[in-house]
Amino acid sequence: MQYVQDYEAGVTYGVKTEASQHVTVQVRWMRPQQGYLSLNTDGAVKNGSQQAGCGGVIRNDSGNWVCGFAKALGPCSAFVAELWGILEGIIIAKDRNIMRIEVQVDSTAVLQCLTSSKNGSVRGRRLVRKIRELIEQGIEVQFKHV
Repeated sequence: MQYVQDYEAGVTYGVKTEASQHVTVQVRWMRPQQGYLSLNTDGAVKNGSQQAGCGGVIRNDSGNWVCGFAKALGPCSAFVAELWGILEGIIIAKDRNIMRIEVQVDSTAVLQCLTSSKNGSVRGRRLVRKIRELIEQGIEVQFKHV
């Protein structure tokens, strides 16, 4: 239950904590380019248990909340949890007819994977393919590192 509370606090207050060192990094919202909505996602794995989750929020270019989500994933890596967050966010955007979205990513490994021809880890390949398939179906996605 502490994992859920930590995750909710991170989403609510824009703060991430890492491992048992309790390093806090302030994350702020960045305005998307004109004509786009922003999708901020994150994935996290509870230290020692491999239990993971992801979540995200879609905001308009004024920073107003459009929708959000959270999902328990079970055991997986942080890389895979990050990919799940992006996939779920893009699916929700498409379901709401949001066809131009700026995906703001904090993982350089995930960003490099999605903006190159790489497919990522063995466990992440399927998710990378699904993300690319959604993009090919007409949703315009820009990836940005935050």
